Amino acid sequence: MSAIERGDGGGDEGAGGGTGADAAGAGGAPMRKTLSHTWHWPRRPASSARTVSFVPHAGHFTNCGDEWLGSGKFLTTAQDGKTGTLLGLFVEGHWPGMLMLWRRRFVWQNGEISADSTMWQGIQGHDEVVEQFRRSLTAGRLATTYLFVGPEGIGKRSFALQLAKALLCTASDPVALETCGQCESCRLAASGNHPDLLQIAAPPGSKSLKIEQFVGPRERRNQEGLCHDIALRPMLGRRRVAIIDDADWFTPESANCLLKTLEEPPPGAVILLIGTARSRQLPTILSRSQVIRFRPLPEEAVQNLALAEGFAADEKAAAELASRSHGSLTLARQLADASLWQMRDRFAAQWLSGELDAARLTREVDEFINAAGKEADARRQRFRQLLALVAARLSDSLRQLASEGRSADATLAAIDRCLEAEEQLDRNANQSTLLENWIDDLASCQTAGRLTAR
Repeated sequence: MSAIERGDGGGDEGAGGGTGADAAGAGGAPMRKTLSHTWHWPRRPASSARTVSFVPHAGHFTNCGDEWLGSGKFLTTAQDGKTGTLLGLFVEGHWPGMLMLWRRRFVWQNGEISADSTMWQGIQGHDEVVEQFRRSLTAGRLATTYLFVGPEGIGKRSFALQLAKALLCTASDPVALETCGQCESCRLAASGNHPDLLQIAAPPGSKSLKIEQFVGPRERRNQEGLCHDIALRPMLGRRRVAIIDDADWFTPESANCLLKTLEEPPPGAVILLIGTARSRQLPTILSRSQVIRFRPLPEEAVQNLALAEGFAADEKAAAELASRSHGSLTLARQLADASLWQMRDRFAAQWLSGELDAARLTREVDEFINAAGKEADARRQRFRQLLALVAARLSDSLRQLASEGRSADATLAAIDRCLEAEEQLDRNANQSTLLENWIDDLASCQTAGRLTAR
């Protein structure tokens, strides 16, 4: 029992954001709840399943059985102590000489504890991708270059960073794809100072990756930059890992700087590129990368994260944001802005009235967009959010018109114009001109619809 009593298998720090004291219920009394759960270990038949029981007490739990040993912490994400995560490190010793390390997450909700297998290294919703990497490592077929694609705000960047930390950890088994949290590599990665972890993204205020980021400034060409740094011998472990964010924004020139590195990668190097869609990648990058698709987060995950981060006031608000987020935590966070919905409703009211006042609406939307601040990116982002919400609201109208057997040509044309405006905004169209043309075109769609109805 000594290993258990020490509690050295605690969960990852920061994943729950609490301490043992947080696990107390109302009035400071510790919560007591026995959990029994049957585990089916990976790569083992169902007949080898084992059932274990845990009793959380004062923030910790212990377990001892014939074939199981484990210890962990109960960490809460809410001050009331009713919602949280139970993290544990379990050691399985059924096969002589073969110990397996495994983590699982539990959720305490309304006085009940339930198992949750959708978290790896504090990241929700991407267990399939984790298993894909584990299979590659087990087979010794880890590729050099991976391109992560999927919507914004679903955890691709966080996943890439945690994957890099796991690959760089010098104490854990690489196949397990876990971090020990104690070795020098893990400590340096946690502080953001790991010499073998390289990260670049489009510079602030820029919509493209620069040549200098890959091959250095002109006066020190090929003596600095990512291509030079990743070719150096690893300082701590077996490999170097590079994370290239904003892969959608490669220019042909910056992509060409990276081609030689992709074609002749240094031994042990792993390059992780993060984008949103295959269609936005240059062919030279796409053809040299293994594409990993990330799915949107489940609504339940977005709802839980919205509550944990505090941008949803209550469960009802969190559920509504989650249902409209399309699996993106970033979008859910943006949609929490009440003024955005108010602007959408004013827009929808004019459209549904059949009398869209283009001049007045243009002024209102312009004021709304400029209220986002002086940063051009912030204003563009707010414009993009409004375009998406208006398109979604028009889509609702389209479905209603179709169900009533009424003409929907004007609404369909308006939706197409909203989607076109989003593309033009992504191509850096002049914002003021685009706004004016967009609303004028919607007014024209409305007028055409009235004429057709006659």
